[in-house]
Amino acid sequence: MSRQKLHKKQNGIVSIMVALVLMMIMTLIALSFAFLVRRESKQSVDRQLSTAAFYAAESGVNDAVAKLKKDPTTLITDCANTAATLGYKNNLDGTNVVGYSCVLIDPAPGTVEVKNLDTDKSRVFALKTSDGSPITSIQISWQASSVGGVVGNQFAGNTSHLLPKAGTPNQQNLTTTTGTGMVRATVIPVKAPMTKDSLLSSAQNMYLYPTSNGLAGQRGNANYLGSASPNDANQGVFADGNCNAGNASGNTPLYCNVVINNIGGVNTDTVYLRLRSIYKPSDVTIMVNGGAGIAGAQAQIDATGRANDVVRRIRVRVPLANDSNMPEAAIESMDTICKRATVYTQGGVGMVSTDVPVGLDPTGACSLL
Repeated sequence: MSRQKLHKKQNGIVSIMVALVLMMIMTLIALSFAFLVRRESKQSVDRQLSTAAFYAAESGVNDAVAKLKKDPTTLITDCANTAATLGYKNNLDGTNVVGYSCVLIDPAPGTVEVKNLDTDKSRVFALKTSDGSPITSIQISWQASSVGGVVGNQFAGNTSHLLPKAGTPNQQNLTTTTGTGMVRATVIPVKAPMTKDSLLSSAQNMYLYPTSNGLAGQRGNANYLGSASPNDANQGVFADGNCNAGNASGNTPLYCNVVINNIGGVNTDTVYLRLRSIYKPSDVTIMVNGGAGIAGAQAQIDATGRANDVVRRIRVRVPLANDSNMPEAAIESMDTICKRATVYTQGGVGMVSTDVPVGLDPTGACSLL
């Protein structure tokens, strides 16, 4: 009887152990759920603060742009003097600690960066060194604006500069989505005062061609010949870019690079560079004299915004001068253009001239005046 009573008293231990295990499991689940809720809540708050910090950094950029409009030579290299130098209130919201803590301005960075250089219009950049030294060389680095803008090895060793041709695979890379297009560059070294004759004699057109040599860090070389012997033979020359197809990081700043030499001695003031993409838009980076500061073209602004304990930093380029969209034709019109031509034919007594309307209007509305 005593043994039976003892066994009956021990029957509840199993239930107690099961209950304790279940309570521990439920406690862990509750703690995990609470942790997840807390983490998601913190991430949500951080996202809001990150957005506020980004907008604060943009406010710093806008204040820097306003300062550069008043003084294009503004230079800020120390975060401690941001508010005093810009002259604007950098604490945007004292309650939530929102504002920009640092804005750095470089009015003469070592490069000019162009995003999405179009195929329809040219852009002109006035290049001059920050220390006033003459420009002796210009490096133009480019690649396709689209993703995967690396030229293929089919252009390796190509000295004939093949252009796209239907049905020929190794000539279609300039127009495919994976290829890099060409860039037309016009180099115009000038000295004040500029004249029509000096511009005509000094301007030289080049076509930067994406030749691939498969070697990292290689740069193509071309010589400026515009003023040395101004003639048609110097115009429209090809300059190989020595693009690196295998390793995008091997060529800097971008995939294809051409250095135009022998510019020194012609100009001590400014070199105008006119660029236009051919076949597809390109991203372009311009350097002079191996990386010297370029004054008056672009400024680099580095702004750091803060919202509570979240920090965002952005870096942008802003133009200091109007990189003009030059016209691509002598005449541009949104309406019909009508031209008149005189055609000379052999008559019975000599040459007979006849006025003939040459219209660009497909309806035939162009008529003689």
